[in-house]
Amino acid sequence: MYINCFWNTDGKGKYYLILYDMAEDDLAEEESCVRMSCPLGGFIFEPRKDDATKCQMTMIVEADVKGYIPAYV
Repeated sequence: MYINCFWNTDGKGKYYLILYDMAEDDLAEEESCVRMSCPLGGFIFEPRKDDATKCQMTMIVEADVKGYIPAYV
């Protein structure tokens, strides 16, 4: 669960959002469920040069899928 979050801006319209997970905040493990862990992630939001009413979002994630990737992925 991401309850820990920091953000900042470069002053030119670009925003940085950093999320991190605390292991003690995680839900209890279940026998029938494999949960990916994502200890650190973030987003960069920046205005588009061709349309000031829109932005581009870049997502950066550190993830461990715990060895199981479904066939449909």
